Amino acid sequence: MGAVVTLTKRDNANKFDWTPLYEAYVSGANGSPLNERDDGWMDGCCPLHDDTRPSFSFNRWSGYWLCRAGCGAGWPLDFLAEVDGLEGDAALDKIRELCGSLPPNIIPGPLNLEAYAAYCNLPVPFFQKLGLTECTKGIKIPYCNVDGQVFRYRYRLSLSKQGTRFTWGTGKGILPYGLENLYLAKKAGYLLLVEGESDCHICWYAGIPALGSPGVAAWQREWSALIPEGVQIYIWQEPDEGHVLVEKVLRDFPDAKIIKTTVEEKDPRQVWLSSRDKADFVRRINELLQTATTADDLQGAARRTEREAAWQKCKDLATEPDILIHVLNTLSQVVAGEREALAVLYLALTSRLLPRPINLLLQAPPGAGKSYLVDRVLQMFPESAYYKLTASSERAFIYSDENFAHRTVVVAEAAGLHSDGVAGTIVRELIWGNKLAYEVVEKTPDGLRPRKIIKDGPVGLITTTVKNVEGELATRLLVVELKDTPEQTRLILEAEAREAAGQATMPDLSQFVALQKWLELNGPANVVVPYAETLAKLLKPSSVRVRRDFKQLLTLIMAYALLHQATRQVKDEGTIVATIEDYSNIYHIANNLFSSSSMEALTPAQNELVEAVRHHYASHSCSMTLRQLADALGIDKSAASRRLQAVLAKGYVRNLQDKPGQPAMLVPGDPPPDNNPVLPKPEELTLAFKNAGV
Repeated sequence: MGAVVTLTKRDNANKFDWTPLYEAYVSGANGSPLNERDDGWMDGCCPLHDDTRPSFSFNRWSGYWLCRAGCGAGWPLDFLAEVDGLEGDAALDKIRELCGSLPPNIIPGPLNLEAYAAYCNLPVPFFQKLGLTECTKGIKIPYCNVDGQVFRYRYRLSLSKQGTRFTWGTGKGILPYGLENLYLAKKAGYLLLVEGESDCHICWYAGIPALGSPGVAAWQREWSALIPEGVQIYIWQEPDEGHVLVEKVLRDFPDAKIIKTTVEEKDPRQVWLSSRDKADFVRRINELLQTATTADDLQGAARRTEREAAWQKCKDLATEPDILIHVLNTLSQVVAGEREALAVLYLALTSRLLPRPINLLLQAPPGAGKSYLVDRVLQMFPESAYYKLTASSERAFIYSDENFAHRTVVVAEAAGLHSDGVAGTIVRELIWGNKLAYEVVEKTPDGLRPRKIIKDGPVGLITTTVKNVEGELATRLLVVELKDTPEQTRLILEAEAREAAGQATMPDLSQFVALQKWLELNGPANVVVPYAETLAKLLKPSSVRVRRDFKQLLTLIMAYALLHQATRQVKDEGTIVATIEDYSNIYHIANNLFSSSSMEALTPAQNELVEAVRHHYASHSCSMTLRQLADALGIDKSAASRRLQAVLAKGYVRNLQDKPGQPAMLVPGDPPPDNNPVLPKPEELTLAFKNAGV
């Protein structure tokens, strides 16, 4: 645009002429000679990109160069490193070869206002008016508060893309750049949020209200309180990492609009340098403001594209009649046994997209492979499906920037939930409620201020433990006990042997990940179970806990139906209709799960224990010790003890020993119930639903 701002010949350049160096690499438009101006600057086509119109300039006396298309700027040594990869002695030899000698001062001094003015194509006095000054570090840029008082200084050290370009002066904390000019935004009714100071300088020069974030990741939530109310925010999204700034600002200003530009015009500075004059620049900026889009518009378009790509990868799997079988068969290549636990884990993670996700507790002794099991299943899901914690600290969920809605929080050990602290309450509310509101007091530039943090749900939980979790939290979890039998140990040993022999290979999981991504991109799901009322009437209301367990049972059915969304009836409003087959295919899994939580029913392992005690008592007419019980079951004492705790709680075995530390005296308790399933069989449900005439 127009004539580049004058950069005078430097006194310390000693009139060394850098033209031969640059002429070896730079030519004019269409091969014509370089354009020389009266101020010592010469213009040509940039050798660092496919330049169709001259965008490269250098000063023949100072040696300073810049590319207005964004390739960079710097001194002769920087240029040789960029254009030819030459450094050190090789670069000096090239200068001697082309220029005939070396200048007295080959290493330039710090960045100055003249070079920065040329970089921005603005007059030096304009920067001086803004308070920018030169110092031994480079250019000193004042950061002020809303009242115009200097809060802290930031130094621009270099215009090159290489090395350190900025550093902060003394002081603590940071603020956005240009707070003292926010009155312009209030007057105009809008504010352009950009990255860095140079874009602000150019916008201000053209009369456009702008505020600069000192880096894409620098935006802080408390800064939102500094923006005048009623001002429309426009976020300039630069290519590459510009989305980071957009995501951070949108959390505070969800109605902000986004300006997305090309690489050639990646920021206001590039638009300014390619504009004819100030009026042309303002016109182009206004056009960008008019065409700015909301986050919903951008995300919607990107979501549709991503969803179609995911569908192309997973459509064969998505249309299978029983996807869960394929999941389990694939996992069996890397996990020994535990098909029931794997199935429940997979369905629990799938249920994250439902209004009430499944909450799961995986229980097993140390070294049983709980975490390994969870990690293998997680590999079938995109990272957006879960949030994994190795430990949990007080208010960790509150202060995290992560979005937990329709995700599963995976906690490595239930003890990490700190049931005796604030986090225990937080986790319970997130799991069983749909929203958590928490008020905190935070330090801001204007002092301590209260802030209400909102965490939206719903959120699922998967955790592991070697012991029971605290009572109230346990009532909100379905418990899956890993097998502790000798047969399971043998399967694990054989699997480890195959791995050591190089016979175990990780299967391709890409189609499974794509399936879950496709389901996720379809949005939160609503599934109806037409036979839910019939199922409720067939259940035995043995305890109050059944009320919560029934919801988890329905969620299992819904998760299976959701998984088969591509082959299920979907109503006009997007509601998925579950079939009786969905219940039938999860029946055995669900029946064992609810048997373990029922206060009456016994799991197969628990039933085996009860029968062992009854057989011993009938044969020997005496009580049984824990060691004898373990030997009878063929398992170790710790495994026998874990099974025994649940059976003692249900009353089917009694311990006559009342002295602590003494061997157990186990005798039969209440007669066990008939070995009837806790849940109605699929054929029973089918008949009852048919007779109901629904």
